[in-house]
Amino acid sequence: MNLTCLSKGGYPEQTVDWYTRSAVPTTLSNCESETHFDSAASIYNVTRTCTHVPTKEDDGITFYCKSSYVDEPVLIELTEVILELMCKYNNTYVLICSCIIVL
Repeated sequence: MNLTCLSKGGYPEQTVDWYTRSAVPTTLSNCESETHFDSAASIYNVTRTCTHVPTKEDDGITFYCKSSYVDEPVLIELTEVILELMCKYNNTYVLICSCIIVL
């Protein structure tokens, strides 16, 4: 599953990260960022995409994208999605999960 977050129109360049909201918030790994600078408007657009392989333990976990400035503790934007999984074992005992993302 790919989670993509776009933070538009920041200056200076903003930091964008995906986290899980659980007992211990965790930054997602296996992510890539893409930054575009609009020189005419002097603003940054930053996209952060993380690939996550859900497990049954992820059922009901909230994922959130946080955009902020590195030099200032100012939260620009916070977006949350909840992952609802439907997991079952197939006839060869392989766990198969399908997911619904709730915004």
